[in-house]
Amino acid sequence: MAEAVPSAYGPAEALEQTLGDPLVDSNPLSFRSTVEHDEREERPDLTALDAAGLGRHYVPAALDGALASHEALFWLLRSVGRRDVTAATSHAVSLPAAVLAWHAGTPAQQARVAEILLGGGQLSIAFHEQEHGNDFMATEVAAEPTATGFSLRGEKWVVANARRSALLVVLARTAAEGGARGFSLVLVDKARIDPSGMEFLERFKTLGVRGQDIDGVRFSDLALPPDALLGAPGSGFELSLKCSQVSRTLSLGPLVGALDTALRSSVAFLDARRLYGEPALAIPAVRAAVVDAFLDILLVECATLACTRAIHAAPDRLVTWAPAGKAFVTETAESALHDLSVLLGARFYLRDAWWQGIFQKIVRDAPLTRVSHFGGVVSLAHLGAALPALYERTAAAADAAGASLAPVFDLGRPLDPADGTRLRLVPHGADPLLLALRTAHERLESGALASETEPVILLGIRSEVARLRTESDALRAFLETLRAPHGPGHGRAPEMLTAARRHAALFAGTAALLFWLESRGGLDDFGKAGAWLHLALRRVRQRLQPALEVRPVEEDTSVSARVMDLFHRDRWFSLLAPPLAARGSRR
Repeated sequence: MAEAVPSAYGPAEALEQTLGDPLVDSNPLSFRSTVEHDEREERPDLTALDAAGLGRHYVPAALDGALASHEALFWLLRSVGRRDVTAATSHAVSLPAAVLAWHAGTPAQQARVAEILLGGGQLSIAFHEQEHGNDFMATEVAAEPTATGFSLRGEKWVVANARRSALLVVLARTAAEGGARGFSLVLVDKARIDPSGMEFLERFKTLGVRGQDIDGVRFSDLALPPDALLGAPGSGFELSLKCSQVSRTLSLGPLVGALDTALRSSVAFLDARRLYGEPALAIPAVRAAVVDAFLDILLVECATLACTRAIHAAPDRLVTWAPAGKAFVTETAESALHDLSVLLGARFYLRDAWWQGIFQKIVRDAPLTRVSHFGGVVSLAHLGAALPALYERTAAAADAAGASLAPVFDLGRPLDPADGTRLRLVPHGADPLLLALRTAHERLESGALASETEPVILLGIRSEVARLRTESDALRAFLETLRAPHGPGHGRAPEMLTAARRHAALFAGTAALLFWLESRGGLDDFGKAGAWLHLALRRVRQRLQPALEVRPVEEDTSVSARVMDLFHRDRWFSLLAPPLAARGSRR
């Protein structure tokens, strides 16, 4: 059975054909050109993305844009990211500000943001300050009311595209005493201000994404009009937290795309390499490492697709799903890159010895996703603080209390329009994902699965799910020990970060299980067979419970054969495996 290409992939497939094979030097965003721009610390050429209309996918259809599905947008960012993380993040830098505007802006503000984006302009957010980092409650930049609007003063730090953007969304103190309602979002529209009140700081040099403009901005009693406030007065903190659930999810797209290139470049090297008288991929340890990297990509894909589809189908769950997804994806990506670098050996360390040096660029670029859009530790802290009550409510809920997750995990089901009003600051009720893990054994014992799945594979999946349920129960028991006796501040304890990491792994494993259960009808024979799921769940469990175990050789072999099949047919390393630009194709 052929792959059932997801309908959401359509725009990304068109972009793939437009950009062509990144190994062809003459193509826009080729590996050679992106690495050369990176070496010179120059911004990559984004004209091909503008010409392809990528910016239209940041704007809702109601405002003459093309944004109807965040899943489709995620695939687009994934496609750009496989060529260059810098290009993807430099172009998509507008998204966090745009999400805020679509969620809280007046019709006039939304129309202005749409005008900028549809005209090829960009937006920026200015939230961080050098002395306070992610401690937004300590924000010092202030917007004070005046007779004609507001006066903005203070300094923001590490602002992406501050100079290039047409409009900035700034988090500012609007009540001297601060507090949860003491901060607001203000729009700095460069077309409507006196530029003498704004000064840009020197550009920062960064470890990765060297071509992205990251600097700062200083406001000196900058006069703003009365309609510069975005959202209600004092809502800045709430809006930032809610909308970050969407932008944090979308920010993972370029990293997932880059992981594909990292594995693809490694497989290309190993496919042509002979060691000790045989092909490198015939060596069991090498083959196992490739399989593990592929499984990591499938787990990362399932975690990110769950969050992306939840923007439409379960936005009230993003408050815990988004930080879990970000924590798992960023940490798994960096671990996978390390393991693949071992396979490349010296070619990993030589900056231009293989595939124009794109692998070592990805290694430098990947940490950006960990520190941006509410960094990894912040994501874990947000998640950890919510987990004790979430696990307690889930344990007390009847199994039937969980709403159906089919709208999220059935990839063939169309998504309803996104409804930002359903985003939440705190989780409510039981987590249906945890409930699904608790009741999964009933579905795994159904006659349909037994008749369609090899007994040894189904037995392996059942066994791993049972072990993950045991891990979930153990995590709940551990969280109970961290509750009331320690006071509300104990949510910041290091144990909570550890608990959040373990929950994030359970989230990814359960997402993979649910995609298999809900989407099997649309998967090809490999996807349906489930060997990949057995090994992926095993990989999650081994991260939680490291143990010496013998690998299931036959399943390992079937998964490694899938990797090589997708590689040679120019397909994404993905559960659904849609097509890439053909090898050697030119724009």
